[in-house]
Amino acid sequence: TAALKQEAERLAVLKAGTVAGEPELVAKLEKEDDIEKLYPDILEAIKKATGAQAVYIGMKNDQVLSYIAATQGCDMPGKSLVKEEGVTFDLFEERAEYETEMKEADTVLN
Repeated sequence: TAALKQEAERLAVLKAGTVAGEPELVAKLEKEDDIEKLYPDILEAIKKATGAQAVYIGMKNDQVLSYIAATQGCDMPGKSLVKEEGVTFDLFEERAEYETEMKEADTVLN
């Protein structure tokens, strides 16, 4: 089935440690000053590497997450999420706690 093929491709990418086209993408990133021009290529590489159905980028301020780019077929660009909606903003708080814990662990280890 298509799902099995996609999973096999994803596992092959993980095993190889690179995504098809990754060296070319890295070369583009090194040359391009306007990163937004490369969003489609970057998002597609992430999609291939993770096996995700869609990948999108959002810009976050204190109260709103505004989606600015996505893989083809994803309707997220132009949409936004308010802090009180859903659980997405909780992820940012957990990440902040994680960073604090990592700094504390690093202090203990060093």
